[in-house]
Amino acid sequence: MNKSATTKNPTPTRNSSEHPGSDRLLNVNEVAEYLGISIRTVWAMRSTGKLPAYKVGNLTRWRRTEIFRYMDN
Repeated sequence: MNKSATTKNPTPTRNSSEHPGSDRLLNVNEVAEYLGISIRTVWAMRSTGKLPAYKVGNLTRWRRTEIFRYMDN
């Protein structure tokens, strides 16, 4: 049996033109994980305007590209 090396998904790039789906919407748990902060801190950053969010019905979501942009600054 030939066992070829399989690679898992590569680390996502921060350039939206290079990574399809990079502008998808994230929930609060995903944002906290990306930024390495608590969920409570994400909500605090949203309320102060540091991390703009969008309402989708009664849900709050963040754009992945904006999270990367925040991380780069």
